[in-house]
Amino acid sequence: MSTDFLVDVVRDGKVVTGAIAVKPAEELDKPRTIEKLQIERQYWADQGIDWRIVTERDVSPVLTRNLEWLRMLADDH
Repeated sequence: MSTDFLVDVVRDGKVVTGAIAVKPAEELDKPRTIEKLQIERQYWADQGIDWRIVTERDVSPVLTRNLEWLRMLADDH
């Protein structure tokens, strides 16, 4: 069990941290996956950090292509 991204963003001049779990949508039908995500959600809630789940349904095709491009560049270095 792990969080895929921990991000800091500036909102109203203040740095806010958020935690993101990335899962394939079909994984959300599995009871064990849901159980682990609930533990993860509670952990971040206890830390006072916003947490969310992102699936492929939440990401636009343009963003997907841009991320693939960035990954390709990173792999070259």
